[in-house]
Amino acid sequence: MRNVLVTSMKFLFGLMFLSVMMIAKAQTPKQIIAAVNSKFSKVHDYVSDVNVQCDIPFIKINSVAAKVFFQKPNHFKIKSDGILILPKQSPDFLLATLADTNAYTAIQTGTESYRNTVCSIISIIPNMDTSDLVLGKFWIDTKQGLVLKSQLTTKTNGTILIESFYGMQ
Repeated sequence: MRNVLVTSMKFLFGLMFLSVMMIAKAQTPKQIIAAVNSKFSKVHDYVSDVNVQCDIPFIKINSVAAKVFFQKPNHFKIKSDGILILPKQSPDFLLATLADTNAYTAIQTGTESYRNTVCSIISIIPNMDTSDLVLGKFWIDTKQGLVLKSQLTTKTNGTILIESFYGMQ
């Protein structure tokens, strides 16, 4: 009887130790965003293929392929053969939004599998009413420190959905 009790207590203490270690290892939303900002701060320039699709009621607009060119600190250029309809915000609106961590409150609203990757879902709410952003929702691959999907709800442009794919050439 005593051996069973000792074994049970060892198991219980081991389980408690593991749970404490997992809690200590958990990242806060600000730490997850800091990892994303750190990863993107290392990017000095890139060229990206984009496919812009507009979903505007009562207007039929075909998707348009384009190329985006970026050079640090904030030089963006977009080239396309067709007519692009883009939000008023600058192309780096997404990264600029995440960069100023004092301008918003970040809340982790759960996890979700997106494109076979478990992502932390981080929602941000601006601290001041002067921002055009109403709500930002980000699906972040915490292992890679990358935003895979974002949904930005703005006062002037409605909801903007961005799906990002990363790769090297």
